Amino acid sequence: MEVVPRYPVIPVEVVPQDSGGDSLTKSQIVEEALALFFKAVLEVQRGHRVGLAGEDEKLIREFTSPALSQVEWATHRETVRLSDRGFDRMQELVSKPPRPTPTLRAATARRKR
Repeated sequence: MEVVPRYPVIPVEVVPQDSGGDSLTKSQIVEEALALFFKAVLEVQRGHRVGLAGEDEKLIREFTSPALSQVEWATHRETVRLSDRGFDRMQELVSKPPRPTPTLRAATARRKR
């Protein structure tokens, strides 16, 4: 099995040069990316969303990634309360799941192709 990255690789030439005319090194780009990611994780753990604001600060775009979404879901916990009858029903469904419907079988057959 081959693992293919899902994110585009940005060539160093695309990164803007600083005022001194020197371009950023790959290690500097990686350091900045990691710092930004860790800051984003901290904010998500505090219950905040990460966003990008325009110059007028009225246009805000939310930024998310699979890793940030996973952190957000992991930090959000809720208690689920079931009646005794509901708990028994869930236990029954887990121990004896219903047979797949024809529609579900057709969908899984299409997915296997």
